[in-house]
Amino acid sequence: MRSRRGIVAASFVLVMLVLSASAAAVPVYYAADETIVRYVLDEMELEYEYLLDEDGDPIWTFTHLGILVTIIPYDEGAPGRYASLLFYTGWATEGSISLTLINDWNRSARFGRAYVDDLGDPVIELDLLMVGGVTTDTLREYITVFVQAASSLGVALQL
Repeated sequence: MRSRRGIVAASFVLVMLVLSASAAAVPVYYAADETIVRYVLDEMELEYEYLLDEDGDPIWTFTHLGILVTIIPYDEGAPGRYASLLFYTGWATEGSISLTLINDWNRSARFGRAYVDDLGDPVIELDLLMVGGVTTDTLREYITVFVQAASSLGVALQL
């Protein structure tokens, strides 16, 4: 009986060590920089436009599943390293969007927030906080989730 418990305990420890080693192999990023964003966009085989804003901060724009997406980094800590990423898309509608529709979508949507901008056009945004640690899989998933949310808003608005 003792040897069986010992074997079970040793097996458990071995499995935990293997799981810990495999989890440690996935890099965790605590800030976004050009390298991680470019890596994920390239890995997803998305063609993107890379620009610098007036402050010299990067902006990436690309189309994924028919949605034009812009990623803007915020909260620069160290030079070129950002604590959060903003995912953004909007539609030009000449101000014909109902606030009731936007509010209804916001009430039922889990990811992203929608609003009507200064020109009366619908916009959706989603923030990704990097501070707690993010993998490239997380960033890839956020791109997909954002595009799905934007698509559902587009359908709700019949765009």
